[in-house]
Amino acid sequence: MLRNDDMKRFAIVLCYVFACMTLNAQQKQLTLDDINIRDPYILPVEKEGFYYLYGSSSVWEDGKAYGGMVAYRSRDLKVWEEPVRVFDVPRDNYVTGPVWAPEVHRYKGRYYLFALSTAI
Repeated sequence: MLRNDDMKRFAIVLCYVFACMTLNAQQKQLTLDDINIRDPYILPVEKEGFYYLYGSSSVWEDGKAYGGMVAYRSRDLKVWEEPVRVFDVPRDNYVTGPVWAPEVHRYKGRYYLFALSTAI
């Protein structure tokens, strides 16, 4: 369970990610053939005219996998912008290893990321 401080940091990071995605519109364009993720989740944000595709993306350090999530952005579900890292499991957390099957939901004007994880 994330603490309030962790949730605040996550909300700030998520806002930053959306801002970065807006500023980086000139980056490389990808198709679904270029994207290799399992258990993707697509969040339509009608107000922005974009779809956000979320997927698992672990980072390897010191021979260990640390879970995380990336997000891609598209206007038409066919052409996608390069991914932006939206979440990393904190290194001092008891949850280690990959996280998967992300979902993002809007509730009372805020976005919340949910994912499955394994504690090793």
